Amino acid sequence: MFNKFLTLVCLVLSTFSFCSEWSEVPVSYKGRFRAFEGYRLLAGELFNLKEADGILPKELFLIELQFAPFNLVREKKIIPIKNQRLKMILQLDQNKKIFTYDQVLKNYTNRFNTTTEQWQDLERAMNLLSSLKENDLKKSVSYDEVFLRLLPAKKGKGEWLPLFLLDQSEKNFSAYSDNQFFEIKEIYQRIKQKFQNNENALEDVELLGKKLKDAYRTIAGTEYIKSNSKFLHYPSLFHLKMEFFYYHYPWIDSMLLLYALSILFYFLSFKGCLIFFGSAFSIHTGVLLLRCFILERPPVSNMFETVIYVPYITACSALILALINRFRLALVLSAIISIIFLGLLQVTSIDSGLENVQAVLDSQYWLIIHVLMVVGSYGLFFLAGALGHYYLLANREKAVERLILKTLYVATALLIGGTILGGVWAAQSWGRFWDWDPKESWAFISSCIYLCWIHAYRFGKIRGFGLAIGSVIGLTFISFTWYGVNYILGTGLHSYGFGNGGEIYFYFYLLAEVLFVTSMIVANRYSKKISENATS
Repeated sequence: MFNKFLTLVCLVLSTFSFCSEWSEVPVSYKGRFRAFEGYRLLAGELFNLKEADGILPKELFLIELQFAPFNLVREKKIIPIKNQRLKMILQLDQNKKIFTYDQVLKNYTNRFNTTTEQWQDLERAMNLLSSLKENDLKKSVSYDEVFLRLLPAKKGKGEWLPLFLLDQSEKNFSAYSDNQFFEIKEIYQRIKQKFQNNENALEDVELLGKKLKDAYRTIAGTEYIKSNSKFLHYPSLFHLKMEFFYYHYPWIDSMLLLYALSILFYFLSFKGCLIFFGSAFSIHTGVLLLRCFILERPPVSNMFETVIYVPYITACSALILALINRFRLALVLSAIISIIFLGLLQVTSIDSGLENVQAVLDSQYWLIIHVLMVVGSYGLFFLAGALGHYYLLANREKAVERLILKTLYVATALLIGGTILGGVWAAQSWGRFWDWDPKESWAFISSCIYLCWIHAYRFGKIRGFGLAIGSVIGLTFISFTWYGVNYILGTGLHSYGFGNGGEIYFYFYLLAEVLFVTSMIVANRYSKKISENATS
């Protein structure tokens, strides 16, 4: 068994040596020095390479942008238009979703040679086009996004420059040696000439990647900014290799498959369930550790990371319940939660990039103390909510009731403790402990909701049924605290977490929970009446 495992590990690690020369070339993009593989995937969203026709390989397309960016971009299908009305006005093919810049511009210009009656349509088209960036385009294409910054500047600390500057200078302006600089320049000019002559430049493109990577070895891991409070350094070659490793494999798809198999095997063999769940949990742990290592911070500073971290805490808690409390069904409940959240990452457009932490969150201490506690409490609340659903639907045993209560104890303690510590952090960052910011307010509301239900249970005002109902209702409040404040309200000082999209899923969830709780209360009252009539 160990030999098979070792063979699998060796096969995975051996893929490092077969990757493209460009995969681990460092690129300066959006304030981070990242592996080219990461930029390539981000550019895939930026230029719609998944939907575009004839843009393969992606590496060659991105390199080609360095030589004739505007001419290339305007001829490629990279502008998504989903609005049927706009396509009709511009006389574009209704069955297609993506168009070239030239197609959109040409059709729009042609419509100016029209009758007075059609000017109203043109005005509508102008309004729709002006909102295109907001409604249809995922991201705008800027100068920094088109031109790869691949050359570290000799004078600027941490500043990197695009390749086209090689045509504008006879001197070495990079941090690399003269020999390395002029080698890179020669290959660059050779590739440029081949592109202009429509010749195959794949070999030279690979050679350029190799030379850039070899040159980077001389500065990898070195510090470029030193101050009393912070040291900034270039990523090591191992960092870049790990970033390539993170991006190169479908980790989330693997977790989804393994969590699904663990549910299936629960009904066939608990040992099989435990193996698949443990495998999924191991990958889950690995993904979070990789993000920690690459970004050098806890992985809870944006929505994508919290959507991974919350089901991780749920899975970790479920393992404890299964192995210590012998409540094995917790694995199934946790796997369902993990599948829902990881599935949402696949069907929504939440930014998955490895990005620097927002300036307001740039504190390792408080990220660990405050954010991990609060976001970790969400995972426990979801587990308590799942236990509540199970209790109401299938099994109203005292053991499940006690598990709900214990889970709520720990989750509420983490939420309240994390919120108070967040106030201490706010006092340091913003100069006040509490200001009824929407995020703070909803954390307070959620805490009060859970405290009311816990106290009502402890003082005998409600029993197991009421506690289970409370865990489900409380979950809707904690969901709004997490998602609703950031994505629906979108106001307050916690702007680093704001986003848009996915509201329909949230509204559907709220409606489903309202219907579920109502039906459970009605069914409970009906069963009580039947039992009362039977006794009388």
